[in-house]
Amino acid sequence: RWDGGKWEEWLAAPDIVNPNALLAFEVSLYIGNNGTGRLLAADFESGAISEVACLGRGNIDGIKPAGDGSLLVSHWEGELFRVAPGGAVEKLFDTRAVRRYCADFDYLQGEKLLIVPAFFSNRVDSYRLGR
Repeated sequence: RWDGGKWEEWLAAPDIVNPNALLAFEVSLYIGNNGTGRLLAADFESGAISEVACLGRGNIDGIKPAGDGSLLVSHWEGELFRVAPGGAVEKLFDTRAVRRYCADFDYLQGEKLLIVPAFFSNRVDSYRLGR
């Protein structure tokens, strides 16, 4: 981080393995670990790291707030999850069988519209979430 006119290390921890997806939201930096499927949160104030949820093996590629306190999290391989504030994980869709990969995505909260670039298939898919 930039502090007082110089760069300094803010966070280093053995729990952070192959980080890919990042989201600065409210009081935490959310970190998606590739391969392990672990979603971590680092508190901005203390730097303390906690596990929010484990989504199973896969590469976390996107993290977005859902607008209801939960987070939407994608696995690059084609899965999208909703992670509740308490850490409960709900799989919203799985397109692995048709090999439609799910790269980082965008979510328009007001419209409840999820926009997903379908990696390698030269397309962009959209889904309206029911909540």
